[in-house]
Amino acid sequence: ADMEVNAIAKYMETKHCDGIKCPRLSFIRSTWCETAIACCIITNTILFGAEVQYQSSTLNIHTAAPFEAASHCFFAIFLIEVVIRILHDSNVFFATSINLAWNYFDL
Repeated sequence: ADMEVNAIAKYMETKHCDGIKCPRLSFIRSTWCETAIACCIITNTILFGAEVQYQSSTLNIHTAAPFEAASHCFFAIFLIEVVIRILHDSNVFFATSINLAWNYFDL
C-alpha cells in the first residue's frame, strides 16, 4: 500500500496535479473548528456510554429515541466534516497529506 501511495504522490508531483481545491473551506483547519469537532467526538463517546448504561439497566435491546436522534446528528456532523475536508484538500487528502493515516481512519 505504501508503494501505491508513493507512486500516486510522485505522479501528482510530476504532473502538478493538485486537483480542485476550495479555499473558502479553509476554516476546517482552524483551531476553533478542530476544537469543535473534538468536543463533538467526546460528547458522542459519552452519549454512547450513557446509551449502553441505559440499555443495560432497562434490559432493552431497542435504542431510545433521544439516543437515536443524537446518533443521527453526530453522524451528520462527522459526515459534513469529512466532505468539507475532502473538498478543501482535494487529491492531497487521499495521497500526500501529512495526516494521511488519520484521513483514511476518518473514512
